[in-house]
Amino acid sequence: MRFVYHFDDKCLDSSRELLGNKGAVLFEMKRMGIPIPDGFVITTTACADYYKNGHTLCPKLIEEINDAILVLEEKTKLRFGDSEVPMVVSVRSGAEVSMPGMMDTILNLGLNDHSVIGLAKRTGDEFFAYDSYRRFLHMYGAIVLGMAPSVMNAISNNETLEDVKRAVFVLRDLIEKSIGYSINENPKTLLLNAIECVFRSWNGKRAITYRDIHKISHHGGTAVTVQLMVFGNLKDRSGTGVAFTRNPSDGANEFYGEFMLQAQGEDIVSGAHTPLPISGKNQASMEQIMPGLFEQFYSISKSLEKNYRDMQDIEFTVEKGKLWILQSRNGKRSPRAAVRIALDMLDEGLISTKDVLLRITNDQVNNFLHKEITGGVSEISCGLPASPGAACGAVAFSTESAEKLFLRGPVILCREETSPEDIGGFNISDGILTIKGGMTSHAAVVARGMGKPCVCGVENGFISKGKLIFNDIEFVEGDQIAIDGTSGRIFKGPVELKQTQLSEYFWKLFALVDKEQKMQVRANAEIEQDIKAAMKFGANGIGLCRTEHMFLEKERLFAIRQIILCKSDTRSAAMQRAMDFQISDFISIYKLLEEQPVSIRLLDPPLHEFLPKNVKEIEEFSRRSGKSIAELNDKMSRLAEYNPMLGHRGCRIAITHPEIYKMQIVSIFEAARYVIRNFDIVPNIEIMIPLISCIEELIFIKEMVCKIASEFGEVSYKFGAMIETPRAAIIASEIAKHIDFCSFGTNDLTQAVFGISRDDSYKFMNSYQESNILTYDPFVSIDQDGVGRLIRSSVLDMRASNSNIKIGVCGEHGGDYQSIGFFNSVGIDYISCSPYRIPAAKLASAKFAQETDATN
Repeated sequence: MRFVYHFDDKCLDSSRELLGNKGAVLFEMKRMGIPIPDGFVITTTACADYYKNGHTLCPKLIEEINDAILVLEEKTKLRFGDSEVPMVVSVRSGAEVSMPGMMDTILNLGLNDHSVIGLAKRTGDEFFAYDSYRRFLHMYGAIVLGMAPSVMNAISNNETLEDVKRAVFVLRDLIEKSIGYSINENPKTLLLNAIECVFRSWNGKRAITYRDIHKISHHGGTAVTVQLMVFGNLKDRSGTGVAFTRNPSDGANEFYGEFMLQAQGEDIVSGAHTPLPISGKNQASMEQIMPGLFEQFYSISKSLEKNYRDMQDIEFTVEKGKLWILQSRNGKRSPRAAVRIALDMLDEGLISTKDVLLRITNDQVNNFLHKEITGGVSEISCGLPASPGAACGAVAFSTESAEKLFLRGPVILCREETSPEDIGGFNISDGILTIKGGMTSHAAVVARGMGKPCVCGVENGFISKGKLIFNDIEFVEGDQIAIDGTSGRIFKGPVELKQTQLSEYFWKLFALVDKEQKMQVRANAEIEQDIKAAMKFGANGIGLCRTEHMFLEKERLFAIRQIILCKSDTRSAAMQRAMDFQISDFISIYKLLEEQPVSIRLLDPPLHEFLPKNVKEIEEFSRRSGKSIAELNDKMSRLAEYNPMLGHRGCRIAITHPEIYKMQIVSIFEAARYVIRNFDIVPNIEIMIPLISCIEELIFIKEMVCKIASEFGEVSYKFGAMIETPRAAIIASEIAKHIDFCSFGTNDLTQAVFGISRDDSYKFMNSYQESNILTYDPFVSIDQDGVGRLIRSSVLDMRASNSNIKIGVCGEHGGDYQSIGFFNSVGIDYISCSPYRIPAAKLASAKFAQETDATN
């Protein structure tokens, strides 16, 4: 097994799995004839071997690294650590999936007291040579040795040559005291230490957090790229930059990037400086200063985009008028940009419809529904619009503070500049604000990738002594602030946020999705606002209309309480009022949906959930109903249950209180007859019975429905049941003989299969996941081995028993990506989820349809 490969090796299958994303792209750029600094890649298998050997580089790997250095010295006529012709390299991480800034990088390695003299002679720039040496010592001390950044920064003054030399000598002495030997003795030892440091960073806190957030596997490890340094921090026609082949904020097909003269790449991506635009009429832009090199770079960038068929994020350096490409990767982009770029590339013939669907993630579609700030708010400052969307929340100056404030509400993480260590703070914050940094800084790139609003480079703002200050306006931690990452504006909070208008690209994407999806997506909805939102997003009807939600308004709740707690005379009047409420609701629903199906679930929760909850409510009900408090307490005590989620609820109410289900069924048909006669609408009604566990229960209620339906001959309907108890899943073949459709209530089914209350699981589920007893929350993503096995066998049984049956899912799992893939694989006809999860669910359905077609 070979651990090290040179960029010009011809026999290698340059896979990302072996070489990491960075290494694979360097090999490809070499093949394309693009100018890259020479070097070699240490594979991901070497990283795995390092961990397997107890965090030790094996002798074979060390031998291959030494050989690779010798080959590089022979090719370049440079020598590692030499005082005449010194070789200086960078050591960079590169996992299979790009993780910008999450692992370690060491630049300028190979410089010491001897080689810095040679570098100064070769370049004719002593300040540059010592500044590069200082940069190396700073990075090596902070990253490899873990020395306190505050100490390193305090002595990193670089205003004059004397300042830089003084910083070099102090840093060198600190490092040598730490490692116990002179850094001049063997620069290759420092190289090996740096390589180990990069390997270790694979399991660093920020890398693990990033993989958790983005659902990237923790297996595989990182490759390491060792590459000749090219210097953008020289005075003579030198600089560095980062560019995107398209705008990563809005997706426009325009060159987008930033450039700095006399700088290294870290100066830009760290956000410590505010750079200049790479293109445009600005006199300090690269296009104006170096027009020939700009044209060369632009041409290379477009070639890379065409080769990889995706928007590219490219890092480059200009050294003494010569262009070098350091890396290219698929660029992080905002959700809005992701949709536009994919659809534009489809129109340009670069990618296929399948590519569009597979390339856009469900998280991007969810985040596409960005919020914006309502009018009438005065801005207090403005920065660079680094990642679109608006957010309002409490000011937090650190990840630790963000974690505390997050418990009380939304948070805006405010930093002078962010670092990869802030990834945890990014994840829990609603928005990011940095005083320094540009559009390609760490904060901007990570925020766009996570769909978080971000404003960078605020010129008139600063953070000092626990305060965020804009002109004369001060904010302390916990104060409310608002940001608009689309415009770069900053406001004093609190402000009102509203949902943004969806662009033509959103609707264009979903016109494509509608053509490709096979498994339909319905909504869980019963109120007008939610139904309208569901229809706007293209729902294929209502998969779960929860009738109990229709009784939550004060007067309706009083009526249902009278039905439960009062005697027959009072109950009869209350039943009529409840029926009137239900008829009115169903009329509205039918008019909104027209011919679209609505699956109406009859009353499901335990009756005690409708009862008064405290002394004040009991006293008020007693006053209005005329029932004594003693009578009420006696009746309520008899309705109380020890385990109500497994008790007197669902279809069991129809057995003990048939008048309640009869009232609901009459309401459904009465409303249908009304809209048929008055609005020429024929509603598509599905009556769904919850919590079935016995065939006899189902037959009892079906006979009730049929008898009532016979009085409404002009109204057609379908009859169905929910499969949400293990017994119902086991006898599904028998149930299927008596129904037209069924829907898996995966929330209750998961609860019953695991024996875990979904209302209480939060108390210990985190411990289960942290201990790897469960790698996911089964109430969020379907348990395919247990609950999923029941569903799979039930579907097969029902199809065999009733070939015309329609089968759906109406638990919240219907909006989870992994769960949708499972439901697609077992042949579910439709899924149902909350309205704002519909776009992502439809996209997932279309994605899995593509995968199913590919395997057939």
